Amino acid sequence: MQIFITRGGEKSGPFTLDRVREQLDKGDLMPDDLACQEGGTEWIPLSELMSKLESSESTAPESSPKRKTLKKIGKILAGIAALAVAFVIYVTIEDYLLDRELWGVEIGYSGQMGSPPVIGSDGTVYVRGDKLLAMNGETGDVVWEFDYLRNNKYEQSSGGAPAIGPDGTLYFGGDGRFFALNSKTGEKKWEMELPDTTTPAIDSDGNIIVGFGGNTLIAIEGATRSIKWEFQMGKRAKKFGLSSPSISADGTVYIVFANGKVYALDGKTGTMKWEFVAEGKVITTPVVGKNGTVIVGSDYGKVYGLNGQTGAKEWEFKGSSKIFWPAAIGGDGTVYIATGRETFVALDGKTGSKKWEYKKDDINDVDYSSPRWSPPVIGADGTIYVGGGGDGSAMVYALDGRTGAKKWEAFIGTDGYMGEIPDFLAIGKNATLYARTAAWFTSLKTDDQSSGSSPWPMFGQNAQHTARPPAK
Repeated sequence: MQIFITRGGEKSGPFTLDRVREQLDKGDLMPDDLACQEGGTEWIPLSELMSKLESSESTAPESSPKRKTLKKIGKILAGIAALAVAFVIYVTIEDYLLDRELWGVEIGYSGQMGSPPVIGSDGTVYVRGDKLLAMNGETGDVVWEFDYLRNNKYEQSSGGAPAIGPDGTLYFGGDGRFFALNSKTGEKKWEMELPDTTTPAIDSDGNIIVGFGGNTLIAIEGATRSIKWEFQMGKRAKKFGLSSPSISADGTVYIVFANGKVYALDGKTGTMKWEFVAEGKVITTPVVGKNGTVIVGSDYGKVYGLNGQTGAKEWEFKGSSKIFWPAAIGGDGTVYIATGRETFVALDGKTGSKKWEYKKDDINDVDYSSPRWSPPVIGADGTIYVGGGGDGSAMVYALDGRTGAKKWEAFIGTDGYMGEIPDFLAIGKNATLYARTAAWFTSLKTDDQSSGSSPWPMFGQNAQHTARPPAK
């Protein structure tokens, strides 16, 4: 028995009947949530569905003694077979992980889409589950934790990833609020009411650029909390309203809205410089290429390269399906991005022409109900790391940045929560790879022996989420 749940247009599951009972008891699910049995088409209140299911259980005809005995024998035999299969799977997974996994920590599930980890200059890793955690990047020990939830955790909006300012202040949103914390101690500096925030970006003056409410972008002065400017983009979208903002080297702020428009704003005043109308909704965070080209993807499967100064389209690439997540930019300007749920591509940053593509070995393993790739990160040796979560699985792939050949892959566990959650990655000190799934955070060893620095170690390129490659 598998049950799907929807709330506010967001679908989760499938869950077993026992899992639903457990989440109802905890308050993670509510009686008035809409529910549907797997294979069904009718969505009804969860309380009504549970009453029907429990009623059918209580009125089920009693089996005969002989049939009961046969069932017991069958269960015993099935249990023995399951144990044998489980042992084989366990040994296989252990072999798969032992040479990669350094440590794993349960971080808690906050009923959200999840957010990428962020790494400070001292190697501290910041990751948000049902609490915001600061962790020792080498050991996984929790340095401090900050409890930001005040209501039912299943109902909270994502808030995106944290960002770290030039003075070490850590900014993040969650539970309808936006916080400033001391990144060393976790002590709260201030908070303000701000619903549905994006991942913030921080400009060269330390101002925080953050979207909220599904249609508004603001600039906040970190020291005073004063609003420097505000830019609204139309009627609030129900889903995928705003991307996270990005900031170019000249201070221009880029953001996309669910109406299919890409906006460029003056970072000092919030005045619009230009707008670009894409084909379909644009739902990815803009990324600024080596030559200043702004790269975005749409749900029509198109990747656009836009002139950062004028908004004119310089190139476009048609992928296999929707573009869910932003690109990463290699040291040579190559654009790495997932198109659809099964294909990952490398594009020439100047022309948009395809250099190579990678598809999953077993195309039948692709789950067509959820995103399959995370935003990619890039190792100092040019290796591309990308998470391939979905349908409760959690995978990490290491690809050769020049050819697209798979170097290795690692199954890092399963999450019995929303199958839509990808496996967000980040690269820390000593080329350590961190993977964040629905409720777990894992540290993996890579094969990177180079002494250089990564051109794109985390979501948004750096802890300020400017989403542009470092200047040479």
